[in-house]
Amino acid sequence: MFREQLQSENALCSSCWRDMPFNTDCACVRCGASLIGDTETAGAECDDCIQNPPPWAEGRAVFRYQGLARKMILELKHGDRPELAAPATGWMSHIAADLITEKTLIVPIPVHWQRFLQRKYNQAEVLAKHVSKHSGAELRPDILRRPRKTVPLKQVNRNERFSILENAFEINSDRAQRLKERNIVLIDDVMTSGATLSAAAKTLQQAGAGDISVLVLARVTENA
Repeated sequence: MFREQLQSENALCSSCWRDMPFNTDCACVRCGASLIGDTETAGAECDDCIQNPPPWAEGRAVFRYQGLARKMILELKHGDRPELAAPATGWMSHIAADLITEKTLIVPIPVHWQRFLQRKYNQAEVLAKHVSKHSGAELRPDILRRPRKTVPLKQVNRNERFSILENAFEINSDRAQRLKERNIVLIDDVMTSGATLSAAAKTLQQAGAGDISVLVLARVTENA
């Protein structure tokens, strides 16, 4: 049934868009996690970000990772449906408009080459291309590399995720100079623990990047 709902030119019909779990409630300004409350609170942070601040300044998520949003992202990621990125990235660009300036580099989270061959594309890079097109910001998918393959993170707990992803990324030495004092918006499809984005952000910081923010299509929360 859901595959039928994804056949239209705009990927979802109007009634399906109304059912999407947009992250419009009060959300953490650092990681996009839903907070208790039904109105926006500028600068609010979740307990996790207060106790363990992530290595980036701000984070945004369009959807909560549940319901139709989860199904759409699984189709994008594993169902060979990269075209699903186009309509959703309009929302990504909208919620991140204040993060993207003329100095911003749009950097997608890379995948290991073996995983790229399996999927035929990197869903984070597909999303990043559309955000770059919407915003006019420079896309740099060649700055970060993922030299070693890691186990699927859904099989391990939060602490193990951070341990596994330590030193999982590296900077392409031929592109390192482009990072100097440039603000970065890191893009991925889903944020769960934040381990992947944290590892990537630390790698960019060590290479001399300026302010780093993160932008994802969906955020996994406790009630997702």
